[in-house]
Amino acid sequence: MGLLVMASVSAIAQSFTLTPNGFVSSDDETKNYVVVDIQGTQQELYKKVRAYLVSIYRSPKDVLSESEPDVITINGIESDAVQKKALGMAAASYDMNYTISIRFKDGRIRFDAPTFTLADYKSGSKTIRLLLQGKSNGGFGSEVINVIYNKKGELKAKYAKEALEKFFNNYIIDLKKGVENNVGDDW
Repeated sequence: MGLLVMASVSAIAQSFTLTPNGFVSSDDETKNYVVVDIQGTQQELYKKVRAYLVSIYRSPKDVLSESEPDVITINGIESDAVQKKALGMAAASYDMNYTISIRFKDGRIRFDAPTFTLADYKSGSKTIRLLLQGKSNGGFGSEVINVIYNKKGELKAKYAKEALEKFFNNYIIDLKKGVENNVGDDW
């Protein structure tokens, strides 16, 4: 029964998967976006999403860029978004700058593939960067470079892949719930 419930939940939820080339739709890896069906006109959905976003950010004017009623772009920061653990303790804790664009049509909200940068400024004398794909530098140079995927596309940081997918997929789920519950409309 547990597998049936999990299958039902995953079939309903639109989600992203992180690949060496960035985020893609879990349902169709040829698409770099996911679409959520939700009742409302383009204008209604825009206003509900905007109200929700204004309610969750401390300084929405610094985070949101808008072109009503077509698109809202979020330029956010999440502290300690990805943590690498060693011996049960955080060995590195990466802060994330991210961008998500949300587009609107009647009955649908589209989330374009998010982009992100990750850096740890607190762990030592050098900044530690975690790149999506490339080559780790072993700590040589002015900063430490680690990678999620190496140049061959092999996964090197499973913890980071999972944390990023969880963050952005939960973002979509929470936004959809916020819109359906009319957050900000009825007080």
